[in-house]
Amino acid sequence: MITIKETETYRKWEQKLKDPRAKATIAARVFRLANGLPGDVALPQLEKGSVS
Repeated sequence: MITIKETETYRKWEQKLKDPRAKATIAARVFRLANGLPGDVALPQLEKGSVS
C-alpha cells in the first residue's frame, strides 16, 4: 500500500468542488490508488541502458 498525503492545496480545491458526484468519484479513485489499485495506467518506458 502506498501513502498519499492530503495537502492544504488539495483540501481547498476539493472544498470548492460543487458537484457531489465528482467529489465521490475523486474520493473513490484516491482510495483505490492508496490501496494499490492504480487502474488502467501506462507505465513509463525505460530508457535504453537503464537498470530496472
